[in-house]
Amino acid sequence: MKKVYSGIVAMLTIAIFLAGTVRAQGDNMRSDLALNKESISQVSTLSSPYDQPVNPKAIKNFNKFYSDAVGAQWTTIKNQGFVCRFLKGDMVNRAYYNRAGNWVVTVSDIAEKQMPDEVRQSVRSSYFDYSIVFVQEISFPQGNEPVYKIQIQSDKEFKVLKLNDGEIEEVSKGNL
Repeated sequence: MKKVYSGIVAMLTIAIFLAGTVRAQGDNMRSDLALNKESISQVSTLSSPYDQPVNPKAIKNFNKFYSDAVGAQWTTIKNQGFVCRFLKGDMVNRAYYNRAGNWVVTVSDIAEKQMPDEVRQSVRSSYFDYSIVFVQEISFPQGNEPVYKIQIQSDKEFKVLKLNDGEIEEVSKGNL
């Protein structure tokens, strides 16, 4: 079962990394998604570029689990399912659903101070010469512990880490 989750996390991590959500600089770790509480006040179903309506089961599931979400925006992922982007508190989130409307995963952009203490301490103790610059919390419907994707940076290089079940794995690295 752990291998299945690791495979899913690896695929999701690669997809997120290739989509350019990891940033190497800046204090503002906000997603490029322009959501704010004042401008968007209710859940809306948006037309997608593929003109496929959002599965009502996905909307029902979303409303059940994210009743306090602000500014939900739905998009169809061609032949895959749907993604709903929304704010919950100060966090930008993306909830992914398959075509049948079942929740698959939620990715939340969080600040270092929002990380669980044990996760932050694990990274800080292993990479004490690095600063944490970007964090994503990846949650699954099975109720397992979230997986964390963390970008760290020193004066000379950056690294992308995956923290799963207390184990840290270096996913990628590069020079600045």
